[in-house]
Amino acid sequence: MTDTKLQATTGITHLDALLERLVTLCEQSFSPRIRSYYLGGSNSDGTAVSHDRSSIPSDVDLFVIFWGTMTEDESATFQRLIAEFQLTSPLQVDAHAFSEDDLLRTFRPQTSFLNTLIQKASVLLYGNDMRADLPPVPFSQYVLDVIENGIFFLGMPRQRESIAYPLVTPLFFPLSYPDSTGEFYGYDAILARPGTPRSTRVLVGLTAWIATLILALETGRSAGQKSQSLRLCKAYLPHDKRVQLAVTINELCKDTWGYALPDRTEDRKQLRGLCRETLFLENEYLRLTHDYIFTQLQHGDIPGKQMASRILQSVIYQDDK
Repeated sequence: MTDTKLQATTGITHLDALLERLVTLCEQSFSPRIRSYYLGGSNSDGTAVSHDRSSIPSDVDLFVIFWGTMTEDESATFQRLIAEFQLTSPLQVDAHAFSEDDLLRTFRPQTSFLNTLIQKASVLLYGNDMRADLPPVPFSQYVLDVIENGIFFLGMPRQRESIAYPLVTPLFFPLSYPDSTGEFYGYDAILARPGTPRSTRVLVGLTAWIATLILALETGRSAGQKSQSLRLCKAYLPHDKRVQLAVTINELCKDTWGYALPDRTEDRKQLRGLCRETLFLENEYLRLTHDYIFTQLQHGDIPGKQMASRILQSVIYQDDK
């Protein structure tokens, strides 16, 4: 097997080697069908939790863009390759394949946030860069995508069946704690992966999505990943207590404790206090969501109304509207 040399480096030898193996595998399986490989998430900007300092390192987020339209067979083969690659990978790899045609369309439900990520917060690892070809994302569509991602994360610790979107078990506003009797109120949820220990990864994700929505509605700014969103929140909303809470959770849970549940009694008390406050943040998020999606239903364009209707499959507001 001839390795494919990356066009960019993360600066981390073992991570670059892993990515080279994965890109090489895809190139040998699909060449010349793949246009671009983009690295997203915290590994793209150096904010990842590394496996040498935490037992719960950050995932590797890879976005693979096929030329033209991806076939069902290509999609199935890609998923199989990733599943097989994951069996021997030292890091959790979240690799997703998308069609070039989907990203280039003006209206792209559930992929427009990916366009924002690629444009603002990604690294081209290999292939033909398509960032200049991507159409601008309408702000209303971006906000609706943020809402959908946030609702998915709010649903994670509350699902009693499979984790999917629309949520199998809808959220009812106002929310209650995922587990009112738990030390961390159920926010130390286990992700849907065998052997994954309890951690704060879901907590970090859901509070970051909440901050991203507040940032968008309060300032009109967009972000392509959690770290970028939180940096913008600190810069433009320094006195907003809601985003201050999200920033504190991120800095402690991810940067200080490496997603792991802390051992020290004082730290566990602090984490429990943050989890207690998270319920207010979630309900504030759903209140903002309520106002936005009902405005879209009344005054939005047809795609906006369709997205708002899909959101209401996953969250139920018990009011006159």
